[in-house]
Amino acid sequence: MQDVIHIRLVDGTQIVGRYIEENRNNIIVEMPMLIETRLKRENAGIILNKYNGFSEEDTPVAFKKAHVISHQFVHDEFSKFYENSIRYNDLYVETNTIENMRRANQLLQDAMMETELMNFEDSADSLRINHEGTDSLQ
Repeated sequence: MQDVIHIRLVDGTQIVGRYIEENRNNIIVEMPMLIETRLKRENAGIILNKYNGFSEEDTPVAFKKAHVISHQFVHDEFSKFYENSIRYNDLYVETNTIENMRRANQLLQDAMMETELMNFEDSADSLRINHEGTDSLQ
């Protein structure tokens, strides 16, 4: 299993990802995921969501050390949770999100076409009125 690192940024964001390397200015991770805490009545849970959820490719991300408060490698159990979350996201979340975007895009395009048609009809009615008004003046 690859080394998995937890990164806390200055804005409070927490990220977990596969550690690749670090240099003087950056910590570079692969497949970064945002750590989100969900509270439900008496229980608290952690959900991991892709950091670059709308990106076509999973390219490594460099986090500037100037924006990092702390970073450390995670416990083996959390590392397994991270790997399972990646698989779950790939199988279910990402597929559903993309399908929902397709549906939303189709609805938006249909609505815009309908609006354009209504605007065209309004313009045509306006031209007819102006044309008829011109004819009656002659």
